Amino acid sequence: MVRPCLAGLVLATLVMLLLPVTGICAKAPAKSDSSPVMAIGVIDFLAVQEEYRGVEEMVTRVNALGSSFQSILSELELGLGLPEADFKDYVDRTGAAVKVDEARIKELQETARKNIEELQTLKNIEEAKQTDEQKARSAQLEKDYNAAVAVIQQKEKSCIDQFSAERDRCRQVVDDMINKAIEKVAADKKLSLVVLKDFPVGRDQKLQIVWGGTDITADVVKYLNESFKPEMLDKK
Repeated sequence: MVRPCLAGLVLATLVMLLLPVTGICAKAPAKSDSSPVMAIGVIDFLAVQEEYRGVEEMVTRVNALGSSFQSILSELELGLGLPEADFKDYVDRTGAAVKVDEARIKELQETARKNIEELQTLKNIEEAKQTDEQKARSAQLEKDYNAAVAVIQQKEKSCIDQFSAERDRCRQVVDDMINKAIEKVAADKKLSLVVLKDFPVGRDQKLQIVWGGTDITADVVKYLNESFKPEMLDKK
């Protein structure tokens, strides 16, 4: 049975709430002495993601959750092949916070292994050469196997749903932290606008700021890291 890997988190680009950047061009228009000065801030968002401890903590937490779910599913697979009642017993024992009766768990896993081997052996016998007893045994073993697979698939869906919800929640919390840090630094520096250093303007195209503007990347990272506490990610 093939499962998606929960542990391998691909960190999607965090969505930032930025002021409009319409009108930025390579050459700034001339302004009269009476024109108000627009102070523009520039930020390297990828650098913020790489250097902010909150992102690192988020990835560590979410990956740990994914790994724990992978372990649960992998252990459940060791019970494939058990009769329905025994598989339910196995799920109850391995799903507890503290595993109940390790010896019994090992016994059930060994029974499951032997049943899988028996099923494979029966499947290798040409159907025309199988006895009625062998056919009945093969059908029962296959039924038990499929029933266990259905239970594991349900558990897998539950794990994926929980994983996705926690990943999205943490990402939103980090996103909010970054936005607030940008707002704070921009206000302190009296900036009218903050734009990305590499701003997407179309498919596979970016508007790159090569000169001008106040780079606030280091200030934002400094503010974020100095104010960050791991428990901040627990925010619901």
